[in-house]
Amino acid sequence: MYDKYILKGNDYEIGVKAGKIFKKPINEEIGIYVKMLEDEKTSAITDKIILTMEKELPRCLQEIYGRADGAAVDPKAMVLFYSPEVYTKVDGCTTAVFKKDDRVLFCHNEDDIGCNHENRNLMKLDYGDFWLVGMGDYHKLHGSNFGYNSKGLVFSCNYLFHDEVNLDFLSRYIVSRDVVESGSIEECLAKLNKHKPASAFSYNVMDIKANEAVNVENDLDNMYVTRIEGRFARSNHFLNKENAIASENSRYRYRYANERLAKVSDDAKLQDLVDVLSYENEEYVQSILMDPLKYPDKKDNTVTVANFAFDSLTKEIHVRDYLDHSECRLDYDDFDGREYE
Repeated sequence: MYDKYILKGNDYEIGVKAGKIFKKPINEEIGIYVKMLEDEKTSAITDKIILTMEKELPRCLQEIYGRADGAAVDPKAMVLFYSPEVYTKVDGCTTAVFKKDDRVLFCHNEDDIGCNHENRNLMKLDYGDFWLVGMGDYHKLHGSNFGYNSKGLVFSCNYLFHDEVNLDFLSRYIVSRDVVESGSIEECLAKLNKHKPASAFSYNVMDIKANEAVNVENDLDNMYVTRIEGRFARSNHFLNKENAIASENSRYRYRYANERLAKVSDDAKLQDLVDVLSYENEEYVQSILMDPLKYPDKKDNTVTVANFAFDSLTKEIHVRDYLDHSECRLDYDDFDGREYE
């Protein structure tokens, strides 16, 4: 099972602790980004990202600098490390939501490349007056996977296939890091509207106080908001844009997730949504769940590394670690991780 950590402090201090935890995997890859900065154009783009962050999201920049110091690497290379649009990084993920009366079931498969127990964990960031729980990731910031916060918001993020990037805007990882600290869906939408992303992504947000859920598709110029009522599932392509590009696997995951979700009974339980996202076809490309133990050769393709499931009525949280097929249950208000000093 993924290790569970509690990190306390301010933005920089929490960043330092995360950098120390992920020091080995960060150092194994950071040389690529140090080398990229030798290119004048890439170096200038990264400088511009830093200037924009200093103006718009200085706290996030401090966290990244903390990660750099904790891992003992170059801070500028670390900013580039968390700017996937500059070097084209593709992610996966499938999400299913079921809303009926006063209950919302929220389920998310996290798909990614090159995952192991050294570079992924479960992590609580505790600032004293606010906390945030999510998947700890050496190559992403909190908000780019799945999780929940002390203000009653539950979230997950989906990469969206796109054909346009604007490096004058902030990375989707950086925008997501700010959005995940919201206290309401309205605040979340305001932040997404304020910080234009350098590439497209989708955000699924549930407010357990208001018993509401939305999906937001963000591209460079527009924001498409879907208020979720009943059953909703999505993968990694736009649902609200005509002629949207998509991988074959994303289209299959979207099709099968919706077909299976439609068959779920009106008195659905959390396990029913987990089962929806556990569909395995004989073919990798037609599967929702791409089991990393079944596809160890898919090192350059996304596999499913975790499932996150939440029930708004009971506040029940299940996390399945597909790297070893273990599972844990989390208490929403009492994360049982080890404090990292």
